[in-house]
Amino acid sequence: MVLLKERVPAAHDLLSWKWMKGHATLKADFGNPTTTTNYALCVYDESAGAPTLKLSADIPAGGLCAGRPCWKENTHGFKYADKDATPDGVTLVTLKEGLEGFAQITVQAKGANIMMPSLPLDQDTTVTVQLKNDLGACWEADFTAPAITNEQVQFRDKSD
Repeated sequence: MVLLKERVPAAHDLLSWKWMKGHATLKADFGNPTTTTNYALCVYDESAGAPTLKLSADIPAGGLCAGRPCWKENTHGFKYADKDATPDGVTLVTLKEGLEGFAQITVQAKGANIMMPSLPLDQDTTVTVQLKNDLGACWEADFTAPAITNEQVQFRDKSD
């Protein structure tokens, strides 16, 4: 599921992406974001057969958020929390390992730091959302037209 909401003022913008029932992913595939593995969330909008990057949000490794480590390791993965939404609006990331159909990733962002694309998206024929790390791993979901909602203030769809 992906949700993009463009609101006025921009401090109320919202992004949510859930990659559920994903392909088999080991915890090691996530690297170590608590110290060295950086992430980026990217949204591509296809128009006339060519995907165009519409949104990119960096999620840096390590760091402190509100005086605590931004990233925390747990038994099955990692969790990122930054209520200040810096640098690119991301407030929450969960990375959970799992067998085929059980791996999960969620990303949430809000506020004026999100470089929200102009809506509605073209979605001719596909919008693709990817979470990439600097080790070369990439998790993605495609959202093929028609979207559940693709309006001037909101894009919402379920993955294929």
